[in-house]
Amino acid sequence: LMDAVLRELHAQRAEALFLEVDETNQPAIALYRRLGFRQVGQRPNYYRSTEHGPTGALVMRRDLR
Repeated sequence: LMDAVLRELHAQRAEALFLEVDETNQPAIALYRRLGFRQVGQRPNYYRSTEHGPTGALVMRRDLR
């Protein structure tokens, strides 16, 4: 799925792709890093979780050019 998104963004000459991920979701964070994303920001208490209380989001970016 990510490959298809990246191909489409490249075709549209996009400069970067941003995403947000729950800071406790280590498998997803590791995947995004392997795909070339890097953390560029953080949003405290972004997600509400009844199990763990509020958790933050990491803002990640991948340059496309």
